[in-house]
Amino acid sequence: MGTAKLIYTHNYQRLRLSNTGGLRLLAGSSGIFGSKTPSLTPDGHYYSITGWVGLNIHYSANRGQVGIGTLIVFIAMVLVAAIAAGVLINTAGLLQAQAQQTGAEATAEVSDILEIGTVVGEASTSTPATITAINASLRLGAGADPINASEASYTLANADNATIVNGANGTDGVEFVKRNGVKSGSDTLSDQSDFIVVQFNLTEISGVQPVEVGSQVTIITESPAGGQSYTQARAPKRIEPDGSYVL
Repeated sequence: MGTAKLIYTHNYQRLRLSNTGGLRLLAGSSGIFGSKTPSLTPDGHYYSITGWVGLNIHYSANRGQVGIGTLIVFIAMVLVAAIAAGVLINTAGLLQAQAQQTGAEATAEVSDILEIGTVVGEASTSTPATITAINASLRLGAGADPINASEASYTLANADNATIVNGANGTDGVEFVKRNGVKSGSDTLSDQSDFIVVQFNLTEISGVQPVEVGSQVTIITESPAGGQSYTQARAPKRIEPDGSYVL
């Protein structure tokens, strides 16, 4: 902090100070002292003073430092805001990805299903005859993506028995015996016109019994995405040995 004291001045004289800081008028009194020019002439910026006044003028060398401090605070605030914005953007992107994934999974669970069509039962050769094998045709549900029938699971229930079997071809009494529109050696249904016939051999599947005369059987399919469909079929009231029946 420096001080320059103006003793007397004429109207609209100019005062030069050696520091570029701001001027602060601390005290003053008016009066006529004559038309003399002040002798204070250090180097620096000019400041115009009007009127007949007596002044104490204080100037500060610290204003540049205050400006730098304000700039540093401003830059810090900008950096904090940028970091916060980045965190918000990343969080929003993560939430959007999770929402899209959840929506896709929910849609697949509803639409990706294997619809069960005609169910045909094959009777045993022994007497009294029972239904020992069930053939069920499978198609894609409306709007379903391609589904590999061998990766699906199947639930069979009759009388007081029920079991879940793996769709892997040739295991647990499950076999795909007929295909239409499906590539050779593949169990994947890709189009609405494709269908495949899955056969359940009830004598080889543990947990269920052959279907007797007039008994009901329930078949449930569950695709890899979780979509389910089911059908209920009933054996005829009369079963001939080695016969085939639409259930």
